[in-house]
Amino acid sequence: MLKTAYIYPHNTPSIVNRGKIINYTKYFITDVFCVFKLALLMLLTGALMVGGLFLVVGMPYFVVSLFI
Repeated sequence: MLKTAYIYPHNTPSIVNRGKIINYTKYFITDVFCVFKLALLMLLTGALMVGGLFLVVGMPYFVVSLFI
């Protein structure tokens, strides 16, 4: 009785902890992936904005330079 009671608490936390670690890892990976996706989106948006800026600023000069 005492022996099982002694073994039992030692066994359960490891299983619980293993589950927790797996959960944490899973959520950590999804979080990292989410951040990565956000960064990628921001990068794309930034690239589009810079491209748009180039078109707005650079295009008239280019058109003007064609006629000069």
